[in-house]
Parts: sequence; structure tokens; C-alpha cells
Amino acid sequence: MLHNAGGEISLHALLRRLQDQGHDCIALVAETTDVPSYHLDGVEVVTTSSPREAKAAPFEYFQWADVCLTQLTSSYRAGLLGRMTGTPVVHYAHNDGSYTARMLATQSDAAIYNTEWVRRSCQEQGAWTPGEILHPVVDPAEYATDGERRYVTLINLSTGEDNHYDKGQATFFELARRNPTMEFLGVRGAYGVQGYVDLPNVSYLDHTDDITSVYAQTRVLLVPSKYESYGRVAVEAAASGIPSICTPTPGLVEAMGDAALYADYGNYDSWNAQLYAAYWRKRLICGEPLQRSAFLYSQSQQELADVELMFQIIHEGGLQDYYNFKDV
Repeated sequence: MLHNAGGEISLHALLRRLQDQGHDCIALVAETTDVPSYHLDGVEVVTTSSPREAKAAPFEYFQWADVCLTQLTSSYRAGLLGRMTGTPVVHYAHNDGSYTARMLATQSDAAIYNTEWVRRSCQEQGAWTPGEILHPVVDPAEYATDGERRYVTLINLSTGEDNHYDKGQATFFELARRNPTMEFLGVRGAYGVQGYVDLPNVSYLDHTDDITSVYAQTRVLLVPSKYESYGRVAVEAAASGIPSICTPTPGLVEAMGDAALYADYGNYDSWNAQLYAAYWRKRLICGEPLQRSAFLYSQSQQELADVELMFQIIHEGGLQDYYNFKDV
């Protein structure tokens, strides 16, 4: 996978499921790259190495496909190509930002929403599109791990510059300053400007595909993001019973419920108190992370079945049959 951030991982999980159920799935990488085309978990990934190839390839695959599934910055182009080729376009909405809302309203025939709150927010913006909810699929068996739980960890040190999300690195460094006897681990993310402060109790890891090795070393996970439409890392950590402290964004609350501790963004005193409670296990989290992990995985399996049915209806009867099925 060329870019293994949350949206890409969630999309790949969906394609794996569809492929396993007998659908032919091809993932077309939008940006040019020197990496040749390859297969990942049975899914064909097609790459292009020149701007000319990148412009030509979508026409070939759009005419082959029954449905185009698109997300993030590829959605505008996908919508235009869908109109040109008559291929239905399904937008996978990972957030409720203005670009996502615009794509749903103008360039999509149907949608997959990564949370109920994102669907609701888009509807309130007048950008509702018929579709299904699919929370990111996190299989506990793929993320459960044992190890020496020593670090207070933040995954992705994005500062929020260059139009990327602020993942709360300022909170991470402030907590490290206030707790010099605790060991902290900062894992660099796949995008954005990554924060760095030279502190004796802070270690760093480069961006890694082997995220379970990070959880094997994590005692407490911090998710102090200013914006988080879901918060996949907290769910992944829960598979190992690791407690998370999260900003109470709608997505994180929907993901973790009462199986996490919460502190408001930028309220360092509150974050410090919650860290003390989680690190020394002074306060029991109401919901057990392991139980929450199992529940979310079971929920996602039913949602995957609903999404698969959506594609089946569109494939066999077209968009109008799906709209009739959704009673819209």
C-alpha cells in the first residue's frame, strides 16, 4: 500500500471483503509512482508512472467497472469520469469537511459514511446522498499483541500545517515535560509536518507498516487530535486492552463510547490528570477496551454485508433499484 493512513486502510479492508465474496476489485492509484502494479491481500493495485498513463488509465477501468468507489482527493475526478462513462460513483466519506460535502452533493450517486455522525453532519449541510454506514473494519485478531508495555504513545505527530489535521502533538510534548519519569513514544505519521522536541524521555519511530509492534510497547495511547472523524488507532489499541485517552470529538466518542478516558483539546491539566489515572490504573475505564473492540468488529461485519448488498443491487438493477430499496 503506497499510503497507509486510516482512509486507505479502511478502503483496503472493504475491497478485501468484496474480493473474498467473489467481486472483481481493482484499486487504481491516483498519483504517479515508480512502484509497479502489484497485488495486496488478493486485491489488484494498478499504478501509473507518467502523467500520460495516469490520464488514460481511468478511462479503461471506468468502462470495465460496474461501480466506481472513490474517496478523498480523487473524488472530483472520479465523479467527472463517472458522468462521461455512465459508471455509477460511490463516495466513501471519511469526514464532514466542505470538500467531502461538495463531492457528495455534486459528484456522487451513492455514499458510504465512516460513521453515523459524519452521515448526520453531511445531511445537516444539505449534502446527504443515499448510502450505507461502514465503520472502519478493525479485526481484533490482526491487532492483538503482547509485549513490554512501557510507553505513552502518540501515533502521528502532525502539527496541522499544510492543510493536514492537528493530531495533538503539542499535548504530547507538554505531558512529556510534566512527567519526566514516564517514557513517551512519538510515531511519525504518513503525511503532514511532523512535530519534534528534544526531550530526554521522548523516543521516536519513523512511520511504519508494522503498527502492532508499536502497540506491543504501548502502556497508554494518546489521541489528543483537534479533529478526528473516527479514531482508528484507539480501536486498534483496544484489541490489546490498551487504554486510550481521547479528545471527545464526535468520531472518537462514537468509536470508543465509555471504553476510553476523555479530555478536552488543549486542556493540559485535564490531560495530565487522565494520564495519571490511566498510567497507574487509578481509575477503571467504565467499558472494557477488549469488549469494545469485539463489539465494533461484529458491528462492522454486519455493515460490510449491507455495503455488499448495495453494490449487488447497483450491479444487478442499477441506481434506481438501489434508490427504491432505500426508499428515496
